[in-house]
Amino acid sequence: MQLELDFSKSRKVIEIPIDLVAIQTLTVLKLKWCQFEISENSPKGLKLLRTLVLMRTKVTKKTLDAIFNNCIHLETLELINCRMFGVLRINAQNNMKFKLLVVYSMLNLLKIFLDAPTLECYKYDGYVRMIDFSRVNVLKEVKLHYNRSYDRHSCNPLAMVIANMRAFMGVHVLATTNIFLE
Repeated sequence: MQLELDFSKSRKVIEIPIDLVAIQTLTVLKLKWCQFEISENSPKGLKLLRTLVLMRTKVTKKTLDAIFNNCIHLETLELINCRMFGVLRINAQNNMKFKLLVVYSMLNLLKIFLDAPTLECYKYDGYVRMIDFSRVNVLKEVKLHYNRSYDRHSCNPLAMVIANMRAFMGVHVLATTNIFLE
């Protein structure tokens, strides 16, 4: 079962009153401009979820931890224009089906840390950020689209790109923009 909720026409973020965790047959969930809660260890919720797309949603470490603790079959996570401050930490070490992570335009991130041994594809669009792939074993494809415009969090984007090169050494396909190459 698929569920897509889009509240982008609203002037404020909508808090979903529905307990999404109670929908046990959900395999694809797309949420835009809304907020939802998921408990850390729900006994039944979202166990069959394979794809989760969050757009313009506030994301916290607690939410991400709850997602990876509950959604044991999660293959794809897309975070698009989401609000998150500080470090994006993906802890999917116990999720053996997680293959694709998309991070698009999350302006307030400082660093991305991935503990996802089965991650195969990583897509990123935004400012240059420090990336730690030290716990990613089978990464095959990386697509980077770095923005050239000014970022108040970035000290030296060139130094960060060079520091991130170690993370991309084992990648089979690296697609990027000319900003990366410059």
